[in-house]
Amino acid sequence: MNLATKDIVLRPATEGDLSIMHEWRNSDSYRSLFANRRNLVSFDEFRVEYKKEKDGQRHVQFIVVLKRIGRPIGLTYSYGASMNDGFVFFGTYIDDQFQSKGYGAKASILMIGHLFDTYPIQKVCVDVFSYNLPSISGCENLGFTKEGEFVRQRFYYGKYWNVVRMALFRDNLDRLLTLQKRITNQ
Repeated sequence: MNLATKDIVLRPATEGDLSIMHEWRNSDSYRSLFANRRNLVSFDEFRVEYKKEKDGQRHVQFIVVLKRIGRPIGLTYSYGASMNDGFVFFGTYIDDQFQSKGYGAKASILMIGHLFDTYPIQKVCVDVFSYNLPSISGCENLGFTKEGEFVRQRFYYGKYWNVVRMALFRDNLDRLLTLQKRITNQ
């Protein structure tokens, strides 16, 4: 499968990406919208954290590169894979200055397509914090459905928030495949 559109390309993450990934990991938007960990970490702490994730729960990870400037603008990865049970979780993060331009949606479409094309899974899951309405809407636009909600699961800015679990099933890929064809044939 081609992991590129006219705007972006997904390429495997490498050690050379650690600096930019550390910057993203410490950004306010990453910590508020994407990660369970909200603490700032030094580069050395990040290197240890990244190695643990890569050697543990992390399944596949790609860097999102914006072709016109030739540099990374985000990442997408899968984690918590269970090939026996046929599911995997995924997430996509785009740097603040490149958000709301469609790059995250395109990266997610490419990643999800890759996961279904490459692995014997029946569904791709995502957990979204309930205050992250753009991500919930974006997932719905890709064909994800809500499976459930973990009530008061995340404490953030003095308040408890729910975590919404969403899934896209292999037998419900029509919307995703249409979008995939559209973005890869531009």
